[in-house]
Amino acid sequence: SACPSGRYAPDAAAVMCSPCAPGTFAGRSGQLVCQVCPRDAFAPGHGEEQCQRCPDLTLTANDGAISPAECTQCVEGYFFQNISCRKCPLGLTTHTPSDTACSLLPEVLWIIIVGVVFFFISLAFAYRLHRFYKGRLALVEAKAADAVKVAEAVVQETVTRGLASIEDFGHPMVLIRANSLSSLTVDQLRGLHEGNRDAHRLLFVDTFAKF
Repeated sequence: SACPSGRYAPDAAAVMCSPCAPGTFAGRSGQLVCQVCPRDAFAPGHGEEQCQRCPDLTLTANDGAISPAECTQCVEGYFFQNISCRKCPLGLTTHTPSDTACSLLPEVLWIIIVGVVFFFISLAFAYRLHRFYKGRLALVEAKAADAVKVAEAVVQETVTRGLASIEDFGHPMVLIRANSLSSLTVDQLRGLHEGNRDAHRLLFVDTFAKF
């Protein structure tokens, strides 16, 4: 007759059946060989009809385990700690069942790499932009300084010519401040010279050195 489950005979004509070895099983009668337990199960004794499952999420290192003590590896996304598998935090994963710690997901790692590259590119662009505008500012400041020098030269030349005209004319030149002149009344304007002279608003210039 056919061998019962848990046992096997190498050929149908065999008189005696042999029990399956630990780590293997025969799930139905009449099997010629025993099947090896997969990596998420084990068979501890002889003549097992089925394999026992490893604790949740755990795996064995190889097929054909004979003890739950061999269930020390974890499915992807979990790592083994204190005889059980723990889920990796968000953004982390495991790459092999034997990992005892989590590492960055490839997608997260690429995001970080792209972010770092973009940061340094932006930094370089900002530095070049800063140098460009700094150079433009220096150019504007230089042009402004040149304009001031030209204006000062024009004023100096005008004053010098005025003084030269005074010297050629042979009479002193009388100056009054613009704000003082604008504040004069009509009567004061009529007595412009004498009134302002008495109020000490006039400045007499007769030589270049005195000016």
